[in-house]
Amino acid sequence: MKPSAPFLSSMSLVVLSLGLASANDIRIVARSGQAIPGANPSDMLAGSFFVPTIGPTGDVSFNARIDTEVVPGFFVPKAALLSERDGILTVLAREDEPAPQFDDGAQNDYNGLWGNSPGIAMLNGAGDSAFAFGLRDSSGSGSNTAFLSSGSQNTIQGRARLYGTAPDAPTGSKFQFLEFSRGLRLNEIGTLAFDASVEVVEGDSLFTRTAIYVVQENDQLTPILWGGTEVPDHPGTYFDQFSFVNSLNLNSNDQLVFAANIVSQDPILGSVGGRGIFAATTSGEVSVVAVPLQPLTSDVNGLRFGDGLFSSTTNARGEIAFAANIGVPDFVDVPGVGLVPDVYSITRPAVVLTAGDAFAVVAQQGEAAPDSADGVVFGHGFNAPVLSNSGAIAFLASLEGNGIEDANNVGLFMTDNGTLKKVVQLGEIAPEAPDDAVFTRLYEFGLNAQGRLAFGAEVATNETKKKGIWASDGDGQVRLVALEGVTEIDFSDDPAVADPHLLTQLFVDFAPTGLGTATGRPTFFNDLGQIVIAGAYDNFAGQLVYVDNSLATATIVEGDYNRNGIVDAADYTVWKDAFGSTINLDADGNKNGVIDAADYTIWKDNFGATLGQSLAISVPEPANLALILSGGLCCAVQIRRRPVGCRAGRVQGRHSTDAVELGTLRAANAWT
Repeated sequence: MKPSAPFLSSMSLVVLSLGLASANDIRIVARSGQAIPGANPSDMLAGSFFVPTIGPTGDVSFNARIDTEVVPGFFVPKAALLSERDGILTVLAREDEPAPQFDDGAQNDYNGLWGNSPGIAMLNGAGDSAFAFGLRDSSGSGSNTAFLSSGSQNTIQGRARLYGTAPDAPTGSKFQFLEFSRGLRLNEIGTLAFDASVEVVEGDSLFTRTAIYVVQENDQLTPILWGGTEVPDHPGTYFDQFSFVNSLNLNSNDQLVFAANIVSQDPILGSVGGRGIFAATTSGEVSVVAVPLQPLTSDVNGLRFGDGLFSSTTNARGEIAFAANIGVPDFVDVPGVGLVPDVYSITRPAVVLTAGDAFAVVAQQGEAAPDSADGVVFGHGFNAPVLSNSGAIAFLASLEGNGIEDANNVGLFMTDNGTLKKVVQLGEIAPEAPDDAVFTRLYEFGLNAQGRLAFGAEVATNETKKKGIWASDGDGQVRLVALEGVTEIDFSDDPAVADPHLLTQLFVDFAPTGLGTATGRPTFFNDLGQIVIAGAYDNFAGQLVYVDNSLATATIVEGDYNRNGIVDAADYTVWKDAFGSTINLDADGNKNGVIDAADYTIWKDNFGATLGQSLAISVPEPANLALILSGGLCCAVQIRRRPVGCRAGRVQGRHSTDAVELGTLRAANAWT
């Protein structure tokens, strides 16, 4: 056994906490010095637990280093990606161990080793994982990047690799770049999506095109949109060939939303084109959500979008939010065309929400900021809008006006039942922090299906700066979850004996990015209210990752079997896959210990309901329940990821629309 003394500088811990720092509420999942399940007995977790993510039911995944005995008594740390599900810790991928084969065609099979660069893992409620991990060949040279998927049995399947064959492209075409950091998306029904640059072979020429790829129920990697494709309903306007995708989102109904660079020779759009917001189905039907100079209302002399459209997001209800420039344009005289609106004269930043054929301006520059002093208005910047499945929206915004200076010029805002409110602002006293510490920086934030926020922040007193994490409770009050130099974590398994360790440092993401649980992205905050946290303890003697459940709630919607805050087709899949089981009881709606027809009825009766409210969506009544149980009636049974009673349909474009009040969008659906 490896001596314990060398671990003092790298000791780490992964825990599941059911209450802030409480010994009774902490379940240790993994800690340094612990043997790795299924590995050599001498191999142990060495620490470096980073970028932890959490799934809908509290499962976690994290990067780590494993001390590996290469010769007797000599250990080398190896990069690894681990996952904990149902209390079982599993190594998904580990440096220098064999990686799964990538079947790239007869001329280009690849079967190498895991490298030393793990990516970020996503977990869904169906038992799937998706992650990226560096590869190298068996000689130890070279470097590749792979997207991979892991099912409930932790079976790893190679999906795409750098320099590997690009499917559905001319022979010889290869992946040239894969956006693996946070570009990989995994939804609740197991669909995978990502964007990539492809080196395309055409005759004797090579050129680069960007594409969006998906993997669905047939396990085939398929491109659904290529750069250079003409934008629907906009002749002469094209998706940028080289790099068109930004802020890719994938909801639980297999619908994608993204911002994209476009180019155009249209005299109305101009020779540049700018950026637009688009929606797509996984079958490749693409529609326009918003493009430069598109009116927000039916009044052609009214508000229009400028060329700055970005940071798109969506939810399972099909609502879409994004940041944009809006305004009434100036008109310029174009020779041979006449007076046309000038896209560059539209410069007012805003956050816009759309559902169906309506736009709502949630917030815009110059508008009074809610819950703020008189004369305080929204400023020139909005960042990272996020939507929840309940319809709440949250975003960061700059502030201007009375009393605003550098120390208090940013706030975090969200809607509550359609009403916009301020959550926190720089310069305000941080709730439950000692010594009247005030917020000095706002970091990454998460919004869950209950419409609750969690966020990282830096606070300061006259003498010190500390990083912490706060979250809203069930009443909407902001509560402290963890704070450097204040929070103690009890490692003891015995409630009668305390073993406290001081949280010395929090590893809070410095990017002011919003993460929603409805977008297919990795997140640190799930729909149950659990928060996964990474940090160091006891003056950097060790590191830890734990999941805090001090503000979590067990409240769920009946029939929401994957716990994503909405009752939809994905929950039917959970029920169908577990039908008859007395062990896997995720879909046991009536709690009778078996997955049966009564649980289907609960799902059907609540179809469309969310944590925030219910939706009036009809569910086809099966003519014979036995047909559903045998897979003979509707496409959801025959094809796992297709909604019950539904078919793939074209997403309708949005061109001449009416602006409406925010609350009226809540019952609309952009995908009808």
